[in-house]
Amino acid sequence: MVPAPTLTDETHGEVYRLRAERVEGADGRPRGLVLIEPGAVVGPVDTLEALMQLGLTRREAEVTLAVLRGQTTMQIAAELVVSPHTVHDHLRKVFDKLNVSSRQQLAARLLGAT
Repeated sequence: MVPAPTLTDETHGEVYRLRAERVEGADGRPRGLVLIEPGAVVGPVDTLEALMQLGLTRREAEVTLAVLRGQTTMQIAAELVVSPHTVHDHLRKVFDKLNVSSRQQLAARLLGAT
């Protein structure tokens, strides 16, 4: 595992983390992806408050925590007393806000896996 260097924008006083990961390209071949992320997301993000600081609503954060626990859509819907469609709607919004496209990418991003 390669350490993720941090970068500082001294003009604005903001810190960013630089990391890279291997992804599959549209043609199926492996590609390298370089990410520049806000420095605030440097470790596991697995609490309601931390998720809300990333811009998620309380309900989106609750759904996200359930995903991180490995729950299915049906289990999440039953726990939160909403329809499976509503769970999917919340997940679409979470994916858009956190720039991921799957539950696996979501978990990897929030739990610090590379």
